[in-house]
Amino acid sequence: MPTIRTHYDNLKVARNAPPEVIRAAYRVLAQKYHPDVNPDNPQAARIMSIINTANEVLSDPVKRREHDEWIEQMEREATPQAGVEAVPEEVFREEPPRPKPQPKPAKAKERSEGPSHFQRYRVIYFIAAIFVILIVGKLTLQKLFTTPAEPPLNITPPPVEQSSTPATVRPATAPNGRPWPEKSGYVEGYAPLAIDGYSEVTIDNSHLVTDMFVKLYALGSAGATPVRVCLVKAGDRFTLKNIRPGRYDVRYQNLDTGAIFKSEPLELSEAVQGNNVQSSQITFTLLKDAGDASKSRRIDAGEFAERAAGGIPLKK
Repeated sequence: MPTIRTHYDNLKVARNAPPEVIRAAYRVLAQKYHPDVNPDNPQAARIMSIINTANEVLSDPVKRREHDEWIEQMEREATPQAGVEAVPEEVFREEPPRPKPQPKPAKAKERSEGPSHFQRYRVIYFIAAIFVILIVGKLTLQKLFTTPAEPPLNITPPPVEQSSTPATVRPATAPNGRPWPEKSGYVEGYAPLAIDGYSEVTIDNSHLVTDMFVKLYALGSAGATPVRVCLVKAGDRFTLKNIRPGRYDVRYQNLDTGAIFKSEPLELSEAVQGNNVQSSQITFTLLKDAGDASKSRRIDAGEFAERAAGGIPLKK
């Protein structure tokens, strides 16, 4: 029977998979194949479109039932060309194929059968070994019979005047336990949300000498939800792409001081003009401290949590 490519194959789930398994599989694939995390792959957008289509069909009970009936019909008719567009996973190889090791050329036999290297220099080796033993023995005896030095005096230093800003130890990992990116980019373990739009927000940290932990929050009637989580290195910029229209704000933490700030709301919009889509392209400049120029205000850690109070996950 010919193989029929289905939406189940593109999401890598069984045909009887429950809805929660389908949602989990989609989140994993979206995080792996999204164009934002594969900027150098020209096929990333097409692959993401295939994954979105499969999720849209299998997440809808009516569309899924129609898809199952279509699969059964194709299997009965044994149609060889049947199937949906497949994800070309070979473009996402983790590493290039390694060349096969070449056999080492065999060493040519020595023409003469004379004494070996060790046999010629064994007297020198023996003398060197005796010398090493004597040196080690002498150092050991010195250590055994040497009077230990008196401990240093315990002098208490004068109290240091406390700074008005509490000292902050930069966290070794992100709050979810994943390592920080080596360069500006998304933090592992946070699935990107609101990824079906055309708007972009560029986070500008090019003028500062400290790394910034940045979250883009979607603002809704039920609360605020982080949809993008990234690290922007000192002296660098990073662009958040494919954001759906809506109301957002930028919240960021100075990893050197621990201070957290929140921007004023940002409005992202889209408009279709002929065959083109006009979308928002915003650059937001981060500052070391809040001020009028940054249109930011200082907030506490509660507003910078993994999900703000009342926030709910957005559909991808």
